[in-house]
Amino acid sequence: MDNISNEENLSISSSGGGIDWSEYLYAVKKRLWLVALTTILGFGCSIVYLARTTPVYAARSLLQIDQKAAQVVRMDSVETTDARYLDVLNTLVETIHSRTLLLRVVDNLNLSENADFLPKSANGMPYSKGDALNVLSGCIKVGLRKNTRLVDVVAEHQSPEIARLLADAIAKEFIRFGNDQRLASSQSANEFISDEVGKLREKLRRAEEALQKFPEVMNTGPLDQAVDIYTDQLKDFSARFSTARGDRIALETDQTRATENENTPAELLKLPSIVKQPMVAPLLATLMDRESNLIVLGQQYKSKHPKYITAVAEIESLKASLNQKAMEAAGLLATACAIARDNEAKLEKSMHDQELVLAERNRKMLDYKVMKRDYDADRALYESMQARMKEIDVTKGIDGSPIKIVDSAIASGVPVRPNRLQSMTLGSLLGLGSGILGAIGINMVRRRLRTVTQVENLIGLPVLGALEKRMKAGGESDRDFLLQTKGVNFEVFRALQASIAARVTKEKRRTIMVTSATPGEGKTYVSANLAIAFAQSGHKTLLIDADLHKCTFSRILGADKNQPGFMDVLGGHARLEDAILPGEMPGLYYLTCGLNSQNPALLLTPAALQTVFDGALKEFDQIIIDTPPVLALSDSLIIAAKAQTVCFVVASGLSRCKAVQRACKMLLEVGNPPLGIAVNSVAKDWDQVGYYKGYYGYYGEADVKSGAKAQV
Repeated sequence: MDNISNEENLSISSSGGGIDWSEYLYAVKKRLWLVALTTILGFGCSIVYLARTTPVYAARSLLQIDQKAAQVVRMDSVETTDARYLDVLNTLVETIHSRTLLLRVVDNLNLSENADFLPKSANGMPYSKGDALNVLSGCIKVGLRKNTRLVDVVAEHQSPEIARLLADAIAKEFIRFGNDQRLASSQSANEFISDEVGKLREKLRRAEEALQKFPEVMNTGPLDQAVDIYTDQLKDFSARFSTARGDRIALETDQTRATENENTPAELLKLPSIVKQPMVAPLLATLMDRESNLIVLGQQYKSKHPKYITAVAEIESLKASLNQKAMEAAGLLATACAIARDNEAKLEKSMHDQELVLAERNRKMLDYKVMKRDYDADRALYESMQARMKEIDVTKGIDGSPIKIVDSAIASGVPVRPNRLQSMTLGSLLGLGSGILGAIGINMVRRRLRTVTQVENLIGLPVLGALEKRMKAGGESDRDFLLQTKGVNFEVFRALQASIAARVTKEKRRTIMVTSATPGEGKTYVSANLAIAFAQSGHKTLLIDADLHKCTFSRILGADKNQPGFMDVLGGHARLEDAILPGEMPGLYYLTCGLNSQNPALLLTPAALQTVFDGALKEFDQIIIDTPPVLALSDSLIIAAKAQTVCFVVASGLSRCKAVQRACKMLLEVGNPPLGIAVNSVAKDWDQVGYYKGYYGYYGEADVKSGAKAQV
């Protein structure tokens, strides 16, 4: 399971971990000379820059833009610029940069011939106005103060007096420029209005002539009175036509009924048209009178009385005559109907003609009203323009500028550029930053592993132990320096042994190969002391010197040249039990390199290795194998293929990150990735030494020297 997890860690370790600020700090501390040198160079460059740069002075004029220009009379239609709005303010401010305004300043101050304003010509030729304009444009800065209507006009020049002169001249010319523009606008408006007034005057004259002709065309009095007369006449014709139509309808109705009852005088006398006839109406009235008298006589006399009889006879005669007349009147109804129809038609035609006349009158009245309305509107506009022309004439001499000078420019004796303190500070900071970046860059290019955190982040493997850097004491032999049995470092070896044992005991992996990426990283030192730690913990341990080319451990141990060793056993020239030597403490045994082979690489075969390991595992609980560096020789990869566990040694400040990653990847490719990392030679003043060292401080220096067992 550990190998699988280590494979996963190695697969992601190539991308590195997070930012290790301590590494950057170390890089800076190690190359403080570079940081100091670049800082001094930056400061020196700033001094050179200040010495070679001509100082520039600035003068400032302050303008205020009022919300509206002062006005005696209303001029809204002539000048509508309202300085309440930000876009209008910005437009006014940007006008100061216009070539037209700056050219006026050049002309007023005669800057093209001012030797103090322009630098000396290289070819001796005089400057043009365009040259002076370009120089002036580069000298001017204009800015609107936030949330105000104040404008800063800043002029910069190598001469403080010239700077003051430019700032004041631009401020004053800006005001004059605005006044000239308003005056030009007023004159243009006056000319335009004058032309329009002339056109309106002629238009009004023609309109008045046309309006005066309307009553004459109509041959009547005022136009509105004529319209009323024709309206009354139309109403009269309409009433008469309605009466004639009613009469005609009544006659036609009575004619129809008379035709139906032409032989019935009694029914004919019920018809209004017959009753109203001149030949019938008098007789009908006389008959009614006689009948009234008969009623009176009937009250005075009997029916046999002569007067009564005479009255009755007279009434009968009247009735007979009335019936005769009624029948004659019925015959006249057709003629009356024809007359009524003719009368109705005439009245209808008269009414239609009157409607046409009235419609024409109304149309002319509408034309008249439209013309009168246009005339009144033109008259009002004419009077308004005349009044505006008078206003423009009155305001010509009034200063209506919304721009005022609040502060005039003052010549300053202190240059604005270059800022000596700022330049020196910036040069020093740039030098300091360049030095820091250079130190970090060099460190990244030549990246070395130094701390526990850095190793874990970049390699992706757990750190099993961190060994403090230890210097060889005076008079101390190589053997005593190599084999530690007490002290702080040995307590770390005991922790390293416990950490490895916890990982390998469960899976019964008892052959531990110790290697590194490159020479000089302390793998032999770790191998020897790890074997001692296993032996002290009760494991029967065999330490094999498998670095067949250098045999470092064997030489330090002082092995006899005639003593058989690992190469002899591999070659079959000696038995394993004859080559093993006892160590300094119970449970510790050595298998030296052996010096009888001229080409040790030919002896390292998988079969021979497996035979040696199998034989050793029958006698020993743990086997520690010191092997060559992975990147130096292929021996380590051959041994790794048969070893059960790999412990990888990294030297703080010596091991390169890329080399360690490459070596771990090669071990991964042969199927045996490192179980973990042992970090060797960690500096005493490095914070992460305390990762392990501080743990032992709990026991005190005396306990450590006496070999007191630390709890891990």
